[in-house]
Amino acid sequence: GQVHRGTLDGHDVAVKIQYPGVAASIDSDLLILKRVAKAFSSVSGHEADLDPVFQELARVLHQEANYELELSLMTEYRERLAGDTRYRVPQAFPEYSSRRVLTMSWEPGVPLEVWLRSRPSLERRERIAHSLLDLFCMEFFDWGLVQTDPNFANFLISPDDALVLLDFGATLRYPEDFRSRYRGLLAVMASQNADDIVAEGLSFGLIDRRESAESKRLFAELLIHSLEPFLASNQPFSFEDVDYAKKNREAGTNFVRSLKYSPPPHSILFLHRKLGGIFNFAKRLSVRLDLGPYWKKMAGADLPMRG
Repeated sequence: GQVHRGTLDGHDVAVKIQYPGVAASIDSDLLILKRVAKAFSSVSGHEADLDPVFQELARVLHQEANYELELSLMTEYRERLAGDTRYRVPQAFPEYSSRRVLTMSWEPGVPLEVWLRSRPSLERRERIAHSLLDLFCMEFFDWGLVQTDPNFANFLISPDDALVLLDFGATLRYPEDFRSRYRGLLAVMASQNADDIVAEGLSFGLIDRRESAESKRLFAELLIHSLEPFLASNQPFSFEDVDYAKKNREAGTNFVRSLKYSPPPHSILFLHRKLGGIFNFAKRLSVRLDLGPYWKKMAGADLPMRG
């Protein structure tokens, strides 16, 4: 939607107004996309059931179009982060908001690219990167509540280097049992045992049992490679590691091309979209960080060694 700056009762406010017809067009637009995707799958020989993926897309898009829900989520984030000076969350004004209009306090700050042009020191860049990683760990592992849209525009950096958090429409809840299973997946990945990784992937619904042995091998290879940033030998990890990024893309492409029955894993689709955004944000900050504390938080164990 469009965001306008104004004044309300002496306060600077931002008023977010939804474009007309956005909410009404979601289902019809997704139906067209679904038909195209199924036609492509048929031509390419894929037999994946795409319905769960499109159901998840529809759920999130309808949620993003509901500003009343976004207001409540923004308020929840503001309450959870109250007193933590590393973060700023706008104050919502429900009496001046509706399903299509969201009024909130105007928070001073600049986008990442503008902030980087001021040539901030390495210490300041590392502080922002840590704030971002700490926030994700709180969101997923403590709260089970994750703002899953990784767009850089959803973050501003305030004059005192706090992260200003914006746009809570794509915030999703992850129950404790799901988070526990996810931790279990991380533990199996740390073992770097391909057979165990495939078994856990099948159980988690990340890959279809009917896939070929080659696809399952590539699945294990992809997950083992994704562990690279968290290996003890790679600390501190450089988010600008071109070799890692290249190999990760190649492993992902090879795995996806090998699939016949497995759709994109809808249960972690948006969660991993957020993780990818965090990686890109840290890469743009040009930092090297010790990821040991984060792995400990995520997996409840020390960093894995190289297999």
